[in-house]
Amino acid sequence: MRRSYLEWLRRRLPRWFPGETFPEMHDLQEAYEMITNRFEEWKERQRLAGVEQGVAQGIEQGIERGRLEGERKLVLRLMQHRFGDLPAAYRLRLQSASQAELEDLADRVLDAASLDDLFQ
Repeated sequence: MRRSYLEWLRRRLPRWFPGETFPEMHDLQEAYEMITNRFEEWKERQRLAGVEQGVAQGIEQGIERGRLEGERKLVLRLMQHRFGDLPAAYRLRLQSASQAELEDLADRVLDAASLDDLFQ
């Protein structure tokens, strides 16, 4: 029965884990140790892949935030150049503006007659 189970494992493992290679197993204890070690390796590999994915997402989000902040600063400079010092209410609206809203403000800042016109 042990030999049958070991043979069954030899056949099933490559199907369950395609692309993985498995050493020759001579008894169930070897099979158990090999599978236990492999699971630890796979867990670590998955953990590292998750860390790499998290780092990549963090970098991407940081770049996007940097772009948004840069655009916000540019629109603020354009508005200050055109209309002078901005009241706090307009600064707050600018701080909460989305990417699309900032782009719209940047397009309209040169044509607006006043800050009220710009934000309407």
